[in-house]
Amino acid sequence: EDRESLSSDQVLGLFLDRAGLLWVASRNGLSIYDPRRAQFEVARHGRGLPADSVGAILVDRRGEAWLGSNEGELISWRPATGAFRLLAAGLGAVNGLVETRAGAFWVGAGAGLYRLDRQAGRLDKAPETAASVAIASLLEDSEGYLWVGHGGGLLRLDAAGKAAPAGETGAGWPRAPVYALMNDSQGLVWAGGADGLFRFDPRTFEIRSWHQRAGDPDALPYEQVTDIVEDREGRVWIGTYGGGLALFDRQSEKFSRFGSRQGLADDQVCGLVDDQIGGLWVATNRGLSHFDKQTGRSRNYDSADGLVSDVFLIQARDRFPDGRIVFGGHQGLTAFYPERLRGDPVAPPVLLTELRVGGEAMRPGLAGSPLEQSISSSRRFELDFRQRSFALQFAAPHFANPKKNAYAYRLAGYEEGWTDSASGDRRARYTNLDPGTYTFEVRASNPDGVWNESGAHLEIQVLPAPWRTPWAYALYAAAAGGIFFAYGRWQNSRLERERKTKEELARLNAELERLVEDRTSEVNQLTGLLPICSGCKKIRDQDGKWQTLESYLNSVGDVKLSHGICRDCAKRFYPELDIDQLAG
Repeated sequence: EDRESLSSDQVLGLFLDRAGLLWVASRNGLSIYDPRRAQFEVARHGRGLPADSVGAILVDRRGEAWLGSNEGELISWRPATGAFRLLAAGLGAVNGLVETRAGAFWVGAGAGLYRLDRQAGRLDKAPETAASVAIASLLEDSEGYLWVGHGGGLLRLDAAGKAAPAGETGAGWPRAPVYALMNDSQGLVWAGGADGLFRFDPRTFEIRSWHQRAGDPDALPYEQVTDIVEDREGRVWIGTYGGGLALFDRQSEKFSRFGSRQGLADDQVCGLVDDQIGGLWVATNRGLSHFDKQTGRSRNYDSADGLVSDVFLIQARDRFPDGRIVFGGHQGLTAFYPERLRGDPVAPPVLLTELRVGGEAMRPGLAGSPLEQSISSSRRFELDFRQRSFALQFAAPHFANPKKNAYAYRLAGYEEGWTDSASGDRRARYTNLDPGTYTFEVRASNPDGVWNESGAHLEIQVLPAPWRTPWAYALYAAAAGGIFFAYGRWQNSRLERERKTKEELARLNAELERLVEDRTSEVNQLTGLLPICSGCKKIRDQDGKWQTLESYLNSVGDVKLSHGICRDCAKRFYPELDIDQLAG
């Protein structure tokens, strides 16, 4: 069953959409026809091509094409009629085809090197030098020598296929498989393979080599080189099997890198063709890239665009005199005219397709759903304070190659820049948004990079929690005012109490000072003239009254008296007692 045919011959209806796609309804389902896929001419096994894969391609001087397969077939192809003719089989993987200026035709295969007699349709094994090596690439240089890349390095042969030594045993000569050979406009021979990039001067046998160096952005981006091309401006481009595309600067001998991060379809480059109109075509393991040498941008194509497959083979490429380019891969070949490729000018519509809150899809009428109608028809909705985390899904109904539709979105009021999103992730996620009003914006492009700048817009209002509403803040303000008022009154009352306490303390302190002064004045009277009776020893006070010593002291001060007996009185009044004991 042909997957590219209608699902059924019983057609029930036709519809041509705004992008130019023809929809065909039949008994067995729905089919889509994209006229732009016809821009690529393909050939595959079972549909004319007598091989499962194409690993080598050569366009000869007469405009006839020659194909080599991984299964060991040699095939001629006449593009004018689309006819293929099997010439030989069982050669091992055919990886190299060369037509020399002298008219010789060489075939490099896994079983060795062959020379083709095109008139007789006969293959003759080359001399013993290259008869037993598995050949990976072939090149005739400007001096007429044949360079043979093989699993163990590189050979140089003369026009008859015999060895013509060029320093193969010297230092710096490649010792690993050589997949790519190129003779530049200066007569230099370039070789690339599993051991880096090499350049030879056939006149002096001088050898230069470049290799990958970890951490050096100016070095060869990857050690395995798969193709080398000099464009019409004389610039040398290198394809690597893991480091993408590299441009070599002859003056500084530095490399500029262009890979999948810069938009190339893949970093595993299999073949390069300069289209002579400003572009470089890059075959990879994930499709075909048209690389703009001026801007460094790429437009990528894959099987959904009409290519025979997404996987191409090393060195399976060439360009016809009329500008048509052909690439070979695992499932056949793809040919096209670069200048005839037309992009799709129609920008896709943009739709919002789903709203999820807390991981649950929201539907109109669903309990807790903010939607009053479908999300695609909604222009705004509100989320309460428990719904501050949500996700929006979007789509661009453009079906020529949906996986290449591109998207960009942002939430105005929350973020300034746009977030780019591929077709595989068509969902924007936001969490814990602050209360406020936001606008979600999303735009999309078709596979050819034509953007719908208007896109879709949706206003989203996130409501605050009840305790964060204006009424709540007004209540908080009133409560705070009451608290401040009560605090003010309490503070004033406290200050008044402190003032009265200070006044009372001042009064008491004054009374105390006065009392002390009075007492001190009375005590100080003792320091003046004190009349005392010579007989009874009574004392006359300030009022002229006579008082005993004890009474007088009590009246002028807080003095307590105690009694004892001196030694003289004891001897006088108590002679019978022990004087020392009594006085002691």
